Amino acid sequence: MKKIITTLFTLMFMTNVYAGTKVTFHSPFSKTGNFTGMSKILASELSAKGWDVDVKVTTNAKLSKETYTSTDKPMILAWSTGMTTSKSDDIYLPAANGDLVGGISWSPWYFCSTNEKNISIEDFKTKKLTIAIDLVGNEELGNWMDKLQAHLGTDHTYVTYKGSKKVTNAIFSGEVDMGMTTGGAGWVEKGKATCFYTSAGQTVQGIKSIGEDLPNFEQPELQLGLYWRAVNLSKKQMKKLRKDFAAVKKSSADWQAWMDRKKYVYPDPKVKNYAKTIAAIDEKLPN
Repeated sequence: MKKIITTLFTLMFMTNVYAGTKVTFHSPFSKTGNFTGMSKILASELSAKGWDVDVKVTTNAKLSKETYTSTDKPMILAWSTGMTTSKSDDIYLPAANGDLVGGISWSPWYFCSTNEKNISIEDFKTKKLTIAIDLVGNEELGNWMDKLQAHLGTDHTYVTYKGSKKVTNAIFSGEVDMGMTTGGAGWVEKGKATCFYTSAGQTVQGIKSIGEDLPNFEQPELQLGLYWRAVNLSKKQMKKLRKDFAAVKKSSADWQAWMDRKKYVYPDPKVKNYAKTIAAIDEKLPN
């Protein structure tokens, strides 16, 4: 009986320790975007597991970065591999390592239009089009698109929006000819849209990869990884946070529904291996 009481007391103590730890959770992405949506689900699930989470959707990468690097309070930061185009950017953060909590997706981009417009590869190569694009947290995408246009000799016009949801609305409302999205595979599977290119390494849902069509293009693949990092937590707290994050991926119905809908995939589940992947991308950034 004494042992049982002691065990219950220990569990209650541990729960109170984490429940009493207030953690600020920053999402620097747009308020209606996919990554903010995932972060809100994660924050809600962590709250249910005893964390006192205060979510702030800043839509401001510089503010979130400066807060993250200067605060002495516990903080979780949502970040992506496409956040910056060089190490001299004022929002550049060195690759996550010991502060990495985990990542959820390694998602390629898709070039999509409505079924009515039915934009094709030939159209993309020969016509002047308007392209909806979200550059909030996706600065690398704009740089990559410039390289692709230079390779093809095209002169498409970018129409920028804050958030993937607004890009989606622009595509389906006809405001633009086409748009860039990470949700294209799901759209094609459901017959909602036409997508002619993907930045994945292979054809997906019949959508041709750029590498297959343009073998001489210097950077045919571009995949976007989203991850969370945290500071000012003890080793035990960080261990529990990573464990709880893994549990969310495994058991949250809301989380899985989002993953299925967007056709997102998981990177290597081992935090150390994912950190190496992020570091490899970081190393390729120019100074």
